[in-house]
Amino acid sequence: MLIAKWTRVFKRFLTALLVAVTLCLPAIGDARGLEQILKSGQLNVAVLSHDYAPFIVWQTRSDPQGLDISIADGIARELGVAINFVKAGNFHEDVVQAVADGRADIGLSSISNTLYRNRIVNFSEPYLINHICVFLRRKLANKYSGENGIISFKNGKGLALGTLKGTRYIRTIQRYLPQAKCKVFANLNDVAEALRENAIDGFMFSYVKLVEFAQNHPELCVDYTIAKSDLEDPVCVVVSPGARDLLEWINNY
Repeated sequence: MLIAKWTRVFKRFLTALLVAVTLCLPAIGDARGLEQILKSGQLNVAVLSHDYAPFIVWQTRSDPQGLDISIADGIARELGVAINFVKAGNFHEDVVQAVADGRADIGLSSISNTLYRNRIVNFSEPYLINHICVFLRRKLANKYSGENGIISFKNGKGLALGTLKGTRYIRTIQRYLPQAKCKVFANLNDVAEALRENAIDGFMFSYVKLVEFAQNHPELCVDYTIAKSDLEDPVCVVVSPGARDLLEWINNY
């Protein structure tokens, strides 16, 4: 009787544990494989809801242009299907989540492949590899500069670096520069103001966007420069983890 009782208790415990683990797993969403996309005649592509030149520029509410849009158009054309752009939100994480939730088949908008994002989506092979850059005080750029002008922050001790909300660079700072202070800003105007007030030592972002930032704020270039770090930034197509055949096809595209 005692053994039977503890067997029932143990079974209840295992059931409760399995339910808890299931609830904690990230949702994959209703992923569509290659066959389903071909049958539907439409490829749903998640993108940012705002301009992110040169990767995406909204000419009209339904007609985006740009580097990533050309890639998406090419994929749809080779598949022989129509394309539907899904405005996922204002942040890169929104694009990733739209694919994870099944609201889109793939996602593009200069999306970096990170370990954190790999928990809920898959990434294609990189179609662009950048070096993470920092709009950095010139004296600090000289201090940390190594061979070929590449900077290495080591652990980031004593640095205060800013970046934008919803980007991969938050976790990049936290992971690779654990002793640096990470300050997150809602928009580029707030970043520029923080640099003017010496509230941060630099602004971490992609090279392309930092060039644009410098062009829009030439007054800051007297004291700051774009410094290339030793950290790589692979840019890929986001694909649902439930669509392995689509991922393989894109990697062969």
